[in-house]
Amino acid sequence: MKITHWALLGVLASTMLSGCAAALIAGAAGAGTASVVGERRTVGVMIDDSAIESVAKDEIKSIDEIGYSRSNIGTTSVDGILLVHGQSRSAVIRNNLEKTCMKIRGVKRVYNGLTDEDNVSLAQSSKDSWITTKIKTKFIGESGMNTNSFKVVTENGIVYLMGVVTRSEGDRAARIAAQTDGVVKVIKLYQYINKSEAARPELQDPTATAPSASALSSDTIEVTDL
Repeated sequence: MKITHWALLGVLASTMLSGCAAALIAGAAGAGTASVVGERRTVGVMIDDSAIESVAKDEIKSIDEIGYSRSNIGTTSVDGILLVHGQSRSAVIRNNLEKTCMKIRGVKRVYNGLTDEDNVSLAQSSKDSWITTKIKTKFIGESGMNTNSFKVVTENGIVYLMGVVTRSEGDRAARIAAQTDGVVKVIKLYQYINKSEAARPELQDPTATAPSASALSSDTIEVTDL
């Protein structure tokens, strides 16, 4: 599948402008500048992330097409960290997911969030959407919080927080999410940067190293512990 940067840019802009408050798109023609107010990824990186999400779905489907059709699988990528979330009874998909997705161009790390259980109900899916909305609203209401640096994904009560953030920002967001009604667990899948990089988002260090796979899988907050 050939995906052009301009086609993805159109989809990306359309998605960003469809919310209650439209995000400001700037410097679309130049992938070297920040593209959304508060967003620390460049336009080029956001386009690459969109491509990763799309290609990942196709690659997962190729592992076991029948299993894929019976599963509920979502893909979310932020700065090359790919989260695959949902439910799948296919052991073939679950066991080969990371190896398959790591072959995708631009993927730095893969977090396998698939669970071996029946697909969530429509009621649970609606509840998950509401949890995501509540968390995002809380972020907006927090003084000094760079809300556009975070992506929130909720799956069966488990909240995944993604973004290019400092450790203090990431911990603050996790505490807010964990204190939201309906949340079972919060899992942090961040690309960490230091405070000086956070102050200059357009100059984000391209050599910054993503968290290790082991750090990603263990960096969780159990809501019951708070």
